[in-house]
Amino acid sequence: SKTKALAFSFDIFINPGEEISPFITNLTGITNEMVKDAPDEKTAMSKFFEFCGENPILVAHNANFDTSFINAYIKRTKTKFTYSAVDTLVMSRCMLQDLKKHKLDIVAKRLNLGDFEHHRACDDAKICGGIFIALVKQLIDEHGAKSCTFDSFNSLVGVVDVQAMSPKDT
Repeated sequence: SKTKALAFSFDIFINPGEEISPFITNLTGITNEMVKDAPDEKTAMSKFFEFCGENPILVAHNANFDTSFINAYIKRTKTKFTYSAVDTLVMSRCMLQDLKKHKLDIVAKRLNLGDFEHHRACDDAKICGGIFIALVKQLIDEHGAKSCTFDSFNSLVGVVDVQAMSPKDT
């Protein structure tokens, strides 16, 4: 039987169908030239959903922000895509209380994960994965949680008032 090779990385630009503003180019480094031959939103999202598989658990830093784009697309196109999410921002706020701010680059530095090109999705995702792994290792070290279901994960991390988080903290 043929075995399907698993892809562990997904990186795609989307042609937005309109000019990218100078603000976004300055923030992300993404130019109109870089997206001119990229697929449209529907094609790119279909590839993303295929990459994720059925009922994935997505890991993101400030997951509400990142998943808002997915949720808007799902709602707008009536696409079926079911997922759960783990938020490394919430984890870091609970577990790295010595930090005053919990921006992705600050948490990565605190965990000695090295430099990365911030605001580029693939680099941010790799660093976010590193943060998640480091914090899960910390949970194992502190709580002996060698086996943990997704449902019991939050009780190990702790409770944080997400509504009290400042947008500047992300």
